[in-house]
Amino acid sequence: MSVLKQTILLIWSLLACIPGLRGLSVVKNRAAYNTINQSAQRYHHMDERLPEDVEDVLELSAVLEVREYDFFDLAYRWWFGRRPNSQVLESHFARYMFNKIVPHWVRNYCRMILDLQKQGKLDKEELGISRLPEATPQSVRAGLRYLVMILMTMGLLILIAELAIQFNALPCMFPPCY
Repeated sequence: MSVLKQTILLIWSLLACIPGLRGLSVVKNRAAYNTINQSAQRYHHMDERLPEDVEDVLELSAVLEVREYDFFDLAYRWWFGRRPNSQVLESHFARYMFNKIVPHWVRNYCRMILDLQKQGKLDKEELGISRLPEATPQSVRAGLRYLVMILMTMGLLILIAELAIQFNALPCMFPPCY
């Protein structure tokens, strides 16, 4: 059944629920009505509220400025005292993403971080989250070298485009020529 047909039938069935319009029954085909109802139920989950555990993970990963996957990695290291096997971590993270199941060790890590946050003692470095390295003279020189290379490349591309226009190889494609 097309989306347009489903939409029209859904609107008519909603109108039929209004008390003054009870005689308006355009849904003669019960199977079509069931299809519409299933479609509405399938997309209903997009509006539902997330479980509290999932909201905690989302909020705290934003507070710590890490990805959710990295948050799971940090929680695993905190709970078990070692780095997780990638397959184990991925299986837990997949259950979290698709089924909204938060493992107990992530839940306890969230509680610990929330407690530290309430006490005002939340320090990212103590949790194993490293800051970006400080700029060194070598990194500044490398950044400037990359900037010069990008500017030279852009200038060369503009020069090639101008030469192509002058020799009528290409029509003008820059804003004044539109």
